[in-house]
Amino acid sequence: MTRLESMWERAAATNSAARRSLVWMLLSRQRGPVRAVLALIVLHSILTLMIAQEVVELVDNGIVDQAAPIGPYVSHIAKLALLSFIVGFASRQMTARIGYQLEYDLRAWLYTRVQWADLRMPKQMATGQLVTRSMTDLKMVQTIIQFLPSIVTLAPATIVLLIYLAYLSFPLAVIASLALPLNLWFLSKFRLRLWGLSWADLNERAEVASAIDEPVRGVRVMRAFGREEHERERLGATALRAFRYSMTRVRLLARYDILLKAVPLLINALVLVAGAQLIAADQLSVGVFLVTFQVAGYVIAIAQLFDELASSWQFLRTAQGRLAEVISLGARPTEGRPAASRFESVEFRNAGVSFAGTPVIDGLSFDARPGQLVAVSGPPGSGKSTLAGLIGGLVEPTSGEVLLDGRPLGEIDITTIRTMVRIVTEDPVLFSGSIRQNLDLGAAWSVSDDEINAALYAAGADDIVAGMPDGLSTFVGDRGLTLSGGQRQRLALARALVARPRVIVLDDALSAVNPAHEMEIIRRVAEFLPEAAIVAITRRPGPTSMADTVVELGQPEAPAPPAPVTAQATAPEQQGAGEAVSELMDVVHSLEVSEEAPIVSEAECRVDAMPRVRRLVGISLFALVAVLILLVVNSLAGLGPEILFAEATESAEDGETSVIYGIGLAVVAVGIVFAASGYFVRVLSMKIAQSIGYLLRRRIFQRLTKLGIDFYDRELPGEVATRVVNDLDTILGFVGERLFRFISSLGRFAVGVVVVIVLVPQLTPTIIGLVAVILAFTVAQLYLGMRAFNRARDDLGRTVATFEEHFAGRSELRGCGATDKANRRFVEDAWELRQSRRWATSIANMYSELMALITHVGGALILWVAGHEVLAGAIAVGTALSARLVAQQALQPLAYMSSIYTEMLEARVSWHRLAQPFDTPILPAERPGATEAGSLDGDVTFESVAFTYPHTTLPVLDDISFTLPAGEVTCLVGFTGAGKSSITKLLARIYDPTAGRVLAGGVDIADYESRSYRQRLGIVPQDAFLFKGTIGSNIAYSRPDATLDEIDRAARAIGAHDVLTALEGGYEHPVDEEAHNLTAAQRQLVALARVWLARPDILVLDEATSSLDGPMEDRVLEAIRALGVTTLTVTHRQNVAQHSDLAIVLEAGRVVEIGPPDELVGTGSAYDRLWAVVDGGHGTEVPEKA
Repeated sequence: MTRLESMWERAAATNSAARRSLVWMLLSRQRGPVRAVLALIVLHSILTLMIAQEVVELVDNGIVDQAAPIGPYVSHIAKLALLSFIVGFASRQMTARIGYQLEYDLRAWLYTRVQWADLRMPKQMATGQLVTRSMTDLKMVQTIIQFLPSIVTLAPATIVLLIYLAYLSFPLAVIASLALPLNLWFLSKFRLRLWGLSWADLNERAEVASAIDEPVRGVRVMRAFGREEHERERLGATALRAFRYSMTRVRLLARYDILLKAVPLLINALVLVAGAQLIAADQLSVGVFLVTFQVAGYVIAIAQLFDELASSWQFLRTAQGRLAEVISLGARPTEGRPAASRFESVEFRNAGVSFAGTPVIDGLSFDARPGQLVAVSGPPGSGKSTLAGLIGGLVEPTSGEVLLDGRPLGEIDITTIRTMVRIVTEDPVLFSGSIRQNLDLGAAWSVSDDEINAALYAAGADDIVAGMPDGLSTFVGDRGLTLSGGQRQRLALARALVARPRVIVLDDALSAVNPAHEMEIIRRVAEFLPEAAIVAITRRPGPTSMADTVVELGQPEAPAPPAPVTAQATAPEQQGAGEAVSELMDVVHSLEVSEEAPIVSEAECRVDAMPRVRRLVGISLFALVAVLILLVVNSLAGLGPEILFAEATESAEDGETSVIYGIGLAVVAVGIVFAASGYFVRVLSMKIAQSIGYLLRRRIFQRLTKLGIDFYDRELPGEVATRVVNDLDTILGFVGERLFRFISSLGRFAVGVVVVIVLVPQLTPTIIGLVAVILAFTVAQLYLGMRAFNRARDDLGRTVATFEEHFAGRSELRGCGATDKANRRFVEDAWELRQSRRWATSIANMYSELMALITHVGGALILWVAGHEVLAGAIAVGTALSARLVAQQALQPLAYMSSIYTEMLEARVSWHRLAQPFDTPILPAERPGATEAGSLDGDVTFESVAFTYPHTTLPVLDDISFTLPAGEVTCLVGFTGAGKSSITKLLARIYDPTAGRVLAGGVDIADYESRSYRQRLGIVPQDAFLFKGTIGSNIAYSRPDATLDEIDRAARAIGAHDVLTALEGGYEHPVDEEAHNLTAAQRQLVALARVWLARPDILVLDEATSSLDGPMEDRVLEAIRALGVTTLTVTHRQNVAQHSDLAIVLEAGRVVEIGPPDELVGTGSAYDRLWAVVDGGHGTEVPEKA
């Protein structure tokens, strides 16, 4: 158990809410850096007060009393400012170190917990939710953590400031302190509603990510049934809901923000009036009043930050709770005894497994010993995959025992089990990378090329690599979808063999391979692993005929999911927190959500182009102009007290109390204008940002649904998720919160510069010099920062893509014992991300502290120049001090503009990345004048077709010519990699031929509009993708208007009714993401019923019945013949071929034989040789992308 795991367990045992906090726990691992930050912040505060005291003495002694020269005070201030710069930079660096180390720890921990979690637990969480939590929530926690030490020190810093203020003037200290309790009281009034809206806001963002992620992963099904528009409308509704929750939250925050901003400004007016009265009464010096007014301004500014603190805290509270849910996914303990050094047997002793009280396996007894082949067969839902899970330790028996070398599997260390046992599944996952990297995952050590080649030969995959242009270095796309099903299966088997396991479980692992070739591969595996037990789970007779032992599984009471079920762990954050969760849900359900609409039209959302900045400005022109005007008003109002300070000081020195009260009322009026303008700026700026976000989500998803399948053969789903989640969030965060604050800061800076020059024209050279220095540092930071953040952004994209890919393939990683090796690779990526963030953050921190240094030194220089003007009698003391205050207020935001500028750089990078799908051409392209496809009731003809996949040079089809007779069933057969699936892709017009043409009813299918053509087709691939929902909703995906009776008739027609209705709830039975809670056979039956319901003109079945047993497959095939449509069936099973009217035999991308199956059997033909049991060799194959 890792240190983090131990801390997590200890956290669960405490009653302290703070210690149950995920953030508290992670921060406790960095006690040293946290203590150092706190100490540095205290030291920095002391230096700031020392600078303030030097300013008091400069004004009183050097300007007012003229008792000492100004120069030495300016020199002291500059020295203290330089020391403050060093301490401040160290403080920022240490704080940033806490942030990116926390991000690294949390990211690595999330990965580990997901990989070790009980397999059913993550499946209950949508991938979009998981990706959002691993990115948006984690980033939010990391960002807020960076400011947490400063937030924690606000209380002691405020106390120190008040003590110092009381030392200067006790009455003014009392007045200034009133802002704190008043704002805390206002804050308590909306805390719960803000918490609920923060949760809803984050949840809706995750729902948007899920609404994009699932159709992207199921893009082949979506395109096959022409459901792009349906998915776009669904995304639009989800994005609109997210927009409305965000606006509801912003309006609540803005409404209370009026009070949180106005009250401190009213207090500020009281401080100004009271201070002026004390000067008039000769109880306060001008220098002390200047610093007192400034320090009181700091206290008031802290009070004004309460809305931001409350908003950030509620987001932090929500985000860490959502992350805790992922971390708390149940995991089997890794502790246990090691296995024996010599493998003896796997034994089932009256073993049984039940899911939700329903037995799946009952009373099973057999053993598998070294050198034995055990074949397991049974009907769909009989528990075959559950048996594989039992052997691999992924499922625990609910009765009886499963023993490995005489010891119950539950007592053996799970890592040892995964070293000894390898499971190869029917639908394996290959990971993005080279073939060598994929095979290397199979062993805990680095394997040599000789070992890899030996495993490839045993798996019958040596010819695949031999035909690849780069051999073992050939890049494999995401999930191996650039390879045919048989090629993926054989490479996955080779990956399992490189570790030379003691037990290898083939869970229909060669179903996409020709039967004769399958038997040859099993013989090779037995020779390669002479001391291993081979358990072959199969629906074919071949492995059964070779087996030493045959295990027949019977039909259970009801088909049940193959996934394991164990007790779910409870998050420490959730333990004892039932009341809090209930309170949160009550708040969420009671919320009145805004019904407002975005400021973009539906027509704008449907434009197929990345919006230009000029166009976005045009769309939101009215709101944007209003915000800019309000920002100018807000900036002027924000400087109002400082501008009026000169008049108040001079009136106090002259004893004009009536003028002082008038100035006080003016400050009150300015405060009201400031608060009101701030409300509208917040609401309008967020509406602009959320509208842009809504527009981008709609346009990007629309583009993703238009891009060809070739894009998804190259693009990682994790990269798509990165664009959806991280890039959009980065842009929205900048536009909604930072852009207008950036403009406001620039506006305040510009207004401040003008006001200072108007007040004291003699300061013009000084101001120009300061602006020049600021511009020089900004340009340098722009150059260095862009490079640093580009690198960090690339590292983040790679890390998140790996996280998402490994999450999708977590079952495969466990099955081939690659969890630890994959974890090491992910940690290396995460560490690279940490290092790149460190460099980027250092540049930003340096810029921030340089701006703070310029602020201090610039303020001293202004007092020096203005002070000499006072001594010369050119200006009044009040004017000099007002110029200094205004300059301080104008320069102060520059210290915080670094973080804003950093986010601007990140947003710029994200914008360019979001534009990439729009730069990708849509393939196949629509021909000019393409017409809508009508009924396709004629023959389908391939005329001299040749095909090479995009971005490759190796032809997979060469001079293919044949005809599919209308209304008849034609089977396409051939060895794995012969080009069968490529033909189905050309018929479905996923790709266009590189030569020749495909005709339907005598018309080139390229002359039809793609969407209408695909709606006339019915395509069922071997890997049937189902969407999250129910059995019924998935069947009705092909026809959303279908009634329950029509759904039932479709299921009955293909013989699926009994199997599907036996599930709890029948057609209302829930389907998890990617249908992990259904067996492979159940998924195929749903897919077949779905295509039957569509009543297509042309039916394409690519190994669509490979998971069905014989009787059920016969019923499905008879139903297909009864449908009476033109059907193309790709198969490796003779039973399926014999149900066809015509057989077409492919070899090496060419047609070698065509004829009725009955006439080809027994003639020694190429067709006949496919089904013959051969000894050695298996024909010639070419690698293909199928």
